[in-house]
Amino acid sequence: MAVDKPTRLFDEGKQEQAFALCLKRLRANPRDGSGTRFILAGLYARAGRWAELKRLLRRPTYRDWHTSFWSYPQALMLFAEKGPTDPAVVRALALAIENNPLLPEYILGSKPIPDPLPEIGYYSPGEDSEALLLAAPMKDAFERVPGARAWLTAHADLWRAKRPT
Repeated sequence: MAVDKPTRLFDEGKQEQAFALCLKRLRANPRDGSGTRFILAGLYARAGRWAELKRLLRRPTYRDWHTSFWSYPQALMLFAEKGPTDPAVVRALALAIENNPLLPEYILGSKPIPDPLPEIGYYSPGEDSEALLLAAPMKDAFERVPGARAWLTAHADLWRAKRPT
């Protein structure tokens, strides 16, 4: 699967260029039919840019989106800001897991992320195809936040119970 240009820029150490490209795309297409907001949310999470992520999540056009692309970065942001026991943090993680219970296995490394990723022409919410699209950026983001992986592991009962058998 080809990596999108903003993610490639970010991975090359050109974070500001990656953010600028996403923001330029969103200005050109405010309703964002291409999903740039999801890429940007993941990049902000990877960079620990919580204020920018919060502004993005609160944009009136996007704030009603309840997808894994939104909920996992939001849960991580709240964890980084409030710690593991705040009720809002626990609710945010529960929502993220409700959206896709397969992603934690990739984040924690118990399920390997294919390299290269298979070609994914479309994804299904809550399915492995969606988890694969989020796996690498969210694994990186969780690794950058101290204690986040342990927090996710501590809530394994939430995601293990939701996985399809």
